Order: sequence, then C-alpha cells, then structure tokens
Amino acid sequence: MNRTVRRNPRHLGRGQGKRMQISKNTLEVEETPPFKAGFFNRKPLRSALFLLPLLLFTTTSCMNFDSLLTVTYVESGSREFPVLGTGMSVSYDYDMTTSSDYSKYKDNVKSIHFASLTYEVKANSGSSGTVEVFMGPYGSSDLRKVAEATIPAGPETTGERSVTWFDQSYAESLANNDRKFRTQVQAVSAGANALVKVSWRIEIEAGS
Repeated sequence: MNRTVRRNPRHLGRGQGKRMQISKNTLEVEETPPFKAGFFNRKPLRSALFLLPLLLFTTTSCMNFDSLLTVTYVESGSREFPVLGTGMSVSYDYDMTTSSDYSKYKDNVKSIHFASLTYEVKANSGSSGTVEVFMGPYGSSDLRKVAEATIPAGPETTGERSVTWFDQSYAESLANNDRKFRTQVQAVSAGANALVKVSWRIEIEAGS
C-alpha cells in the first residue's frame, strides 16, 4: 500500500495551533483557524453582547451631567455719571433679571461672581481728585462706598481703568442676593467737574 505525505507549506504564525488530519491515503498537517465556525453564535457570548448596551446606558445615567452642561456667561453694564463738586450723582438701578441670558439660565444658576469694576473719565473741566462709587440694594437709599477712583485735572481724560480700591465681596453679595443693585458716584474734591463712566462685569455659572 502506497502512502503519500503532503505537508502544508504555509508558515505558522505565533500562537496558532496545529491540527492533524489523517486519512487512509493522506497524512496532512493544516493550520487551525484562529476562531472556530460559529464562535459568535455561542449563547454566553450572545447574552454578553445583548447586555452591553444596557450596561452602557446604566453607567451613563449615573454620570453627573451637570458638570458636562455647565456654562459661564457674562452680564455687563455701565453708566455715565456727571460728577459736580462733592454732591452725589443721580442714582442708577441695575437689574440683571431683565437680561434675556439671565432669563434663560435663572432656574439653574450655581454661582455669581462680581468679576470687575472699572471707570473712565469721559469729559473733564475740573480739578483732580478722588471719586467714590457707592452701591446698595435696588431702589434703596441705604448705600455704602464700594470703590475709589482717581480723576486727573481737566481737561485730561482717561481710558478705561480699574478702580484703585474695590469692596468686591459686598458688590458680589448684592448681585447674589437680589440679582440687582443701585449705583451712585460722588467726588471728594469740591472742584470736580467730570463725566465718569462706571462699568461692571458679572460672571454667572449655570448648569442646565
């Protein structure tokens, strides 16, 4: 009886097993496929694949979406105050609740930060001196000094500058408690005659 031995010339990669097939007339060595037929049809694997989307949904539901959907936006305002002598200027009431951005996020406000208070001397025909900025509750005459600024002698004007002193915590408390406040300006020098623009920038963090 004649027997023929045929060997598969293909190179066997690392990790691949060998399967011996013996027939009556043939002795053959073949590569074993990396996966057997029907591998993905096994019941345990099908069950695991079915549960995977449910597991992902459960994990995602437990995530803190507030941290992913937190936004910070800016409410800004300004007002020009005529400063004549040492008299108090006309007051100005600022109400951020009338802002369309605030109306959009008002139910999800997390924090309010009074970021800055600046001033600018727009016109000037008086003497140099100090200007004081007052703030208080909206519509109230109970005001307190929150900032100081320096004005040059006329006719010199200035660009926008930071105030030289600022009670930031009190201004921030007004914005947080009422979302609105009153502002007035007063000069210390009797010879002051200037138009002073006061501007503020409030950062609001909200999550929706």
